[in-house]
Amino acid sequence: MPDDEPAGVAGAEDVDSEGARVTPSPAGANPSPRMIVGLVLFMVVLAAFLAWMLTIGGETDAQRNLRELDARASPAPQGDPPMPASAGRVIYDAQCIACHGRGAVGGPGGPALVAKRYTPPRWEDQDLANVIYGGRGSMPAFSDRLSLEELAAVVAYIRWEQGLPVPGTQVRESPA
Repeated sequence: MPDDEPAGVAGAEDVDSEGARVTPSPAGANPSPRMIVGLVLFMVVLAAFLAWMLTIGGETDAQRNLRELDARASPAPQGDPPMPASAGRVIYDAQCIACHGRGAVGGPGGPALVAKRYTPPRWEDQDLANVIYGGRGSMPAFSDRLSLEELAAVVAYIRWEQGLPVPGTQVRESPA
């Protein structure tokens, strides 16, 4: 290597501790093991922090269901529901339980229907029937699966689960 060419210049060769000629790598091409360990440690800490941040203030499904159970219109009913709610329970168990849970307390795909927000005067019988019949948001329409009598029975069952009197629910032929 000529004496006038500085070490580390492109095209120049360096000599390692044993006297072997070595072509220098561009700066930063080979990170040190210490740098790699530091980067991995930083990523682990960052991932843990982000996971922790997602849990702060976030309400889990179980917490939401417990809160909505506490917000029941009245205590959970005991025994078997009267007609037409008993027929509505059979239909609910076949069509609704997967999303709204047993006893309408909420499930993986739907809210707790026993919560006060779904009781009169905010949600009248016809309002429930309209959503069941025509769907809303992620709730599918059941107009092709339920007769009007079955629809009325499901509404009666939901009211019974809410602890409200079971009406002889009547729904209009074409819910709005």
